Amino acid sequence: MSLVAPSIALMLLGGAVADRADCRTLLIRYHLLATLPPLALGVVIASHSLSHAVLIVYGLAMGTLSALVIPTRVALLTRVISRGLGRAVAVTTATELIAQMLGIMLAGLAGAIGAVSLLVAQAITLALGALAVSRLSAAPSQAVHAPARVVSVPCATDTRGVWRSPYRRWPRSRMSMSSALACGGSGA
Repeated sequence: MSLVAPSIALMLLGGAVADRADCRTLLIRYHLLATLPPLALGVVIASHSLSHAVLIVYGLAMGTLSALVIPTRVALLTRVISRGLGRAVAVTTATELIAQMLGIMLAGLAGAIGAVSLLVAQAITLALGALAVSRLSAAPSQAVHAPARVVSVPCATDTRGVWRSPYRRWPRSRMSMSSALACGGSGA
């Protein structure tokens, strides 16, 4: 729940930020920030201070970063792919799912390898992600924004807009399905 709740609650905010900024720069920052929770959790485990509260804070931190990374990655994809967006989305989704499965398999080895070693490996992988993104060209916002004005729009209208957008529908539906499967699989 600590991982999923921030993702669901902050996904639209993450998309709004991604729409208005250079996605490459954002992803580099997010990946580097995402190295901190695993390293901090590793320090806590190594010092034998692990508690439920620490795990909840870790989950909230990673869930929040996930809510920022996913829409930013989608926005970046729409900026670097001119043709074949559907195929690019499918390949990206498959790659993410394979990486998640590998992560789950590695987590099963925590008893043999050690949780701290796995958390350090996770942080290194995230840092390598930042390095990979840094090799991309800049991806500035393509939107031309009018001067800021306050508009009252019901939440339902905003949500319908997200579901209608072909660029945001797939991560949002994937997040909803992942949440349903995760909650259903845990008996919650």
